[in-house]
Amino acid sequence: MTINAFLSSLPAILGLTGFIVLWLLRNNSKGDATTRQILDKVRRDAPEVARHFEGLKGKQLERVILNDQALQGVLSDADNKLLRQALMQQFILSLVVYVLCAGLFCFGVVMFLRQISMPPKLKVSGFGMESTSELAKGKAVDLDDIVVTWKAEGTAEDVLVYMENVQTSRRSAELRTSSAQQRLIFPRDSFRPCLTDRAAGRSNRVRIVCQAKEAIFQSSDFDLLVGINIWGFYDEEKSSVRLAAMIDHSLVQGYQFEAKAMVWTKGPSPQILTFGGPMRGQGDFRVEQPQTIRWDTLQIVYLGPDDSSVIRATTEPI
Repeated sequence: MTINAFLSSLPAILGLTGFIVLWLLRNNSKGDATTRQILDKVRRDAPEVARHFEGLKGKQLERVILNDQALQGVLSDADNKLLRQALMQQFILSLVVYVLCAGLFCFGVVMFLRQISMPPKLKVSGFGMESTSELAKGKAVDLDDIVVTWKAEGTAEDVLVYMENVQTSRRSAELRTSSAQQRLIFPRDSFRPCLTDRAAGRSNRVRIVCQAKEAIFQSSDFDLLVGINIWGFYDEEKSSVRLAAMIDHSLVQGYQFEAKAMVWTKGPSPQILTFGGPMRGQGDFRVEQPQTIRWDTLQIVYLGPDDSSVIRATTEPI
């Protein structure tokens, strides 16, 4: 049981203990069954002696029973012995209950003082996740590095942070940082093992897991969107510009989109030339006089139809 759990249950424990003590005190004030039977016998056999203890309770009654010579003379040796044993049992029972109550009270005070003197434990909440690229418009896209944020309270400590696919339980690489940083960047290659759904327009449901020394904190689910690379390059053999929609290293078959490749021409009066248009999956566009073009200026522009936040255009090999 943790300290917090014990302290939360302490009022109920003290209440139950108090009830038991009250019940014992009320019963002891009247004496146990053996004592009452013996005193009833004295009332019947020696009413004049019984007047000595009438109206007395608790300690007063005990002193009279043990010290009153007239009462001792009425009782037999067996009754005297039995009465003393009953009184001793009551004393021991009362002592055990009082010691138990005092011990429980002292233990509760010590635990309370220890709790308020201990540094607050780490608590992590308020997780957030989004791409580092401004093109994502605050979304989390698997083509980008992902920044994870959180709010930390309590004593800072080193933690392990990773992504976990909600459906498959596959994990990303574990990254170590201080909880006080409240921010961590996952390189896109580090969470690639989490990505099981690779279809255009889909997403992978992931959560952020922060593992501390004594606790594990989890975020709610996030959509890590599947991004599409629009790749463009100049094919010297075919003397054409090729544009292709790619996920990972595979062509997105049947994907309908529109894109343009823009380049500058050489010479004293450079001009912008464009190649492209609507296509399905990929398209090749013939280039006339490729020697007049500066291919190092090649840029790709995506024209639709999908939300551009999940699209990245590149001329680098994928």
